[in-house]
Amino acid sequence: MTLRGLRRAGLNGSEGGALWLGHRESIAEVTAVALPHGPGVVENPGFWQMSTEVYAQLSDWASDRTFVLLALVHSHGPKGANYLSALDEFATVRVPDFLSIVVGGFGSDSEPKDWGYHVFEGSEFKRLTKIDVSQRLRFQRGSVLSVEVDEHGVKPLDG
Repeated sequence: MTLRGLRRAGLNGSEGGALWLGHRESIAEVTAVALPHGPGVVENPGFWQMSTEVYAQLSDWASDRTFVLLALVHSHGPKGANYLSALDEFATVRVPDFLSIVVGGFGSDSEPKDWGYHVFEGSEFKRLTKIDVSQRLRFQRGSVLSVEVDEHGVKPLDG
């Protein structure tokens, strides 16, 4: 589902994103994917942004389910472009243990092993190795809850 949001924006040559939510434990478990789209979301070439209203809607929804925000996933244009840009490092969620994940090719880099995983530690992001990622993150068995979010609310995502 994550790639669905990235690729939808990428069809127009724009960056897109998704948010992973779940339970923070020694190995965080992703139980929901939120695709920001619509009012309060900016998808442009080289730039993707959500308003505070979008974050607030998602926060209220997540709190009702005891989910926390685990990671922000967003795309960059060129295939293989999976490093944080200077803007990414400055203008994103900066919370200890928060993951910022970059997928190249506007989401067409479909193999998670090819994505760039970065964790916020201290005052900066550190790139994770594949082993680091496997020791920090797992997906809920079975289906993960998928939703769409904008500044007006959160709704279930069809298929």
